[in-house]
Amino acid sequence: KDYSMSRWERVKIPTRDGLALDGALLKPVPFDRNQRYPVWIPTYSGPRAPSVRDRWSSSAWYQFLAQQGVIIMQVNVRSASRAGRAVVSQAYKHFGVLEVRDMEDAVDWLCANPWADGGRVGITGHSYGGFMTARCLLTSDRFRLGVAGSGVYDWRMYDTIYTERYMSTPALNPEGYLETSCLPVAKNLKGFLHLSHGLMDDNVHVQQLFHLTDALQLAGRTNWSMMVYANSRHGISGRERSRHAKQITWDLIQKHLIKNTGGGDARQAAESFDAQLGGRQAEDD
Repeated sequence: KDYSMSRWERVKIPTRDGLALDGALLKPVPFDRNQRYPVWIPTYSGPRAPSVRDRWSSSAWYQFLAQQGVIIMQVNVRSASRAGRAVVSQAYKHFGVLEVRDMEDAVDWLCANPWADGGRVGITGHSYGGFMTARCLLTSDRFRLGVAGSGVYDWRMYDTIYTERYMSTPALNPEGYLETSCLPVAKNLKGFLHLSHGLMDDNVHVQQLFHLTDALQLAGRTNWSMMVYANSRHGISGRERSRHAKQITWDLIQKHLIKNTGGGDARQAAESFDAQLGGRQAEDD
């Protein structure tokens, strides 16, 4: 109490098809039910890799965000739930489809409360979490900000031992590989997406980043940014580089979630951005 520490709350989140997801909330301190707070969702969401676990969380970063008036939410989408094969295997052959739907349901559930602002929701993740973050910004209208690190943006460019375990092969599942790729839907980017990657990444190769940024450029999208770390692999190495990445994340949270208090949902924000962009393009023409 003396250090303004918030406490995690375990919650159950209903989905549109009746499944209950494990979730956890870290509310701002002090918490005022008469205020509306932005929401930040750190996630991984990969198969059998839950974000919500029954153990102590020692993250000073999350506590800092809570002190700045941000709600932290974590949720185990069905693929990450460890709820058994009948549940987890629903994501087989189409990564990032049901998982995004589950994340949307979690946002809708939380933001049904008057103190959670559905117009100021952000999501972040690394590796599979980077893929999930990009998918949420590219295929959903619930998110105003995404910070994606070292994501797999097209599963045809990832290693076979992991990918084919869950996606089968490109020859046997061509529709699934196309459906789960971030590249064809780059034109649909809503909100603001920041991408980071290690130039020496020998797990998720940096080609993933450059293919996605090329697709965004070809689609004329300008509501994104990127940062490449020349001396990092799959993860940002070194205290100074890690601090740099965290500072960028904090700057983006302040700009798009904390200071952006205009209200409304992310869909309205995206439509407004598109209208402004269209007007500028017309003037250029």
